[in-house]
Amino acid sequence: MVPTFGAVLHLGNEYTTEPTEVILTDLDFVVLGRNVLNKFYLTLDGPEQEGTLRSVRDTSG
Repeated sequence: MVPTFGAVLHLGNEYTTEPTEVILTDLDFVVLGRNVLNKFYLTLDGPEQEGTLRSVRDTSG
């Protein structure tokens, strides 16, 4: 059995997720699942090395 924890993800001052069940790993990075990512639009521009993240509730842009 793997211990789980509740976490709230804060992205800047604009976005806060609902509490989400998470597990501790030995990885040096975070893996986000679709239950979190489905709430955001993520746009990555490789040549410009830029990215944007906005909430699906955000009607601008």
